[in-house]
Parts: sequence; structure tokens; C-alpha cells
Amino acid sequence: MSGFTEGMGLRRPDQQHHQPPPENAPMIARIQQNLAFWMEHELRQYVRYAPDLAALRQSANKLVLGIGRDSKDTFPAAPNAVLAEELGLDVVEFTGNHIGYVTDADGFATQLDQLLAQPT
Repeated sequence: MSGFTEGMGLRRPDQQHHQPPPENAPMIARIQQNLAFWMEHELRQYVRYAPDLAALRQSANKLVLGIGRDSKDTFPAAPNAVLAEELGLDVVEFTGNHIGYVTDADGFATQLDQLLAQPT
């Protein structure tokens, strides 16, 4: 996973400061057991997927394309940046990195609450 994370241009969270709560241990164990399957069978499909841009254009007013502020120049942010350009939308930069909802859960939640409270 370290090699994958580095290859994507991401930095791994500082484990000392971002320890999950003990009650998440069973879920984390399941995720780790599924990583090999994900990398061998699911991950490779992502690059083959072509979104239906016509359908997305019809619903563009309902879309929020978000990226992590600290990882906006990395590979995982690219799809939303491309979609935003294609659909004429802005990209919302959330606090933190690709997993800002983990590394800065409070800041992410506050920003998401504010975003969802805005009138459409």
C-alpha cells in the first residue's frame, strides 16, 4: 500500500497523530484483507471507465466535485478536475488531502455541512 500511495503522489497520514478509534479495528482488519482483491480485480477497471458525459451534463446542477486541498495536484484529484472542466463546474477544495474526512474529520464535516446548507 505504501508503494501504491507513493505512486499516486499521495502522502500517507502521520500514523502517530491519526490513529483510528479502537472500535474501528474490526473494520480496518476487513479492509486490509480486501486490499489484495481490490488491487488485483477492481482497481484496474477504474482506468477503463468512461463516464456518460451527456447524462452528467443533464444533472450538473446537482453535482459537487470535490478534492482535497493538500492533494489537489495528485492523480486521484485529476478525474474531478477534468469533469469540472468538461461540465463547466467549479471544484470544491475540501480541507486536508485525499482522505481529509479522516485526517481532518471535524474540518471536513464543517465544510460539508456548510456546502449542503447552501441553497440550490
